[in-house]
Amino acid sequence: MSKLSVAMKVRRALQVPGLKDITQEAMAHLLGVSFPTINAWERGRSAPGRDNADLLALLWDVLQTHPPVAVRAVLGQANGSRPRLVNLLYAMKHPAPTTTPSNV
Repeated sequence: MSKLSVAMKVRRALQVPGLKDITQEAMAHLLGVSFPTINAWERGRSAPGRDNADLLALLWDVLQTHPPVAVRAVLGQANGSRPRLVNLLYAMKHPAPTTTPSNV
């Protein structure tokens, strides 16, 4: 399977059922960039820098393994805070192991 371009990942992320009503403006706010920047990425006219590319890759990975409603909840919990968004998405991708009481 070939890797998707950043443009396709942005476009597909914004078209996932349950996330379709997240606008480019809202995504721009979450990522700390402008609407024209998101639009340019989606159309393939420019590419994000490393930090934004890493965040988009993390968002894409989480979208592949979690229901959109869970991802939407995280986007809401981030409340526009990029560091909080990164932490929440990372926690979804790498959940803490559960421990069980050991018989000693």
